[in-house]
Formats: sequence, structure tokens, C-alpha cells
Amino acid sequence: MRARGDRVAALTLFEESLALARDIGNRHLVATILDTLNRDDLLQGNLGAAEAHLSETITIFDGLGDRGGVANALEGFALLASAKDASRRAARMWGAAERLRDEVGAPIRLHDQADHNRSVSSARAALGDDAFNEAWREGREMRFEDAMKYALGDDAARPD
Repeated sequence: MRARGDRVAALTLFEESLALARDIGNRHLVATILDTLNRDDLLQGNLGAAEAHLSETITIFDGLGDRGGVANALEGFALLASAKDASRRAARMWGAAERLRDEVGAPIRLHDQADHNRSVSSARAALGDDAFNEAWREGREMRFEDAMKYALGDDAARPD
């Protein structure tokens, strides 16, 4: 339905699928659907819902040991930060996601690449190359646990 341009029908189906996934206890499917919903929330400017979906998504993927899923969620948090005009935070999240992707061999999903490139370019322009590269490097240097805490709002976990 989404590919056909019927966003409302697609969201209805995603919500129904989410309820079913919760009912049967399939946590991986729950996280995957929430990740999809957060992307739609971001596109619609519903940042509070996106953050709630992302928080649950990253927590589930971490609990399942799915580092590729965590990397996708970190990318989602970067997009959220970018949408909030928090370019330094976004660059750190992208750096942390890139490191994790490199470690587990999980490239950015093809259907996420255009949004990623657009948001990275915007954040780079807002910060300037030097500050952006520094923030990205800081993210790449974060330990996994610190990246998780930082994504979930613990600014004390950010690099100095």
C-alpha cells in the first residue's frame, strides 16, 4: 500500500501487524514494524511518536542481540536529531551507527539511503565540515553501551 502511495492504508496495516506481532510475542517483528512506523512519523513531523517508537525499537533489538537492528535504530535517532535541528547529535549518532554497521557487516538499507544522504548533507551544511567530521568521529569512538545510552537521551554518555 505504501508503494502504491496509499499512506493511510499502509499505516492501518502496519498498526494491525504490530498488534498481531505483540499478541504472538514476536519481538523481532515488533521492533521491525516500530522501526518502519518511526520513519513515517519522522516524515510526518510527529517527533514525539518517532522517539517513542525508536526507544522501544532499539531496546528490543539490543535485548535480542540484533546489532544490525540496533544500527538501524541509531540511524533513526540520527534522523530524529536532524529533524530537531540537533546536527551535532545527529552526526554523533551516524558515526556510532557506522561503526556498528562496520563491525557487524550491516550496510544501510537501500530504501533508507536517500533519506540518509539528504539528512547527512543538511547536518554537514549546518555544522560545517570540520565540526561535522569531529562529531562523526566522536560517535565512531563511542563504546556500544555509551551509544545506546546517548541515543536514549543520556547526554552524560556523550564524548567530551
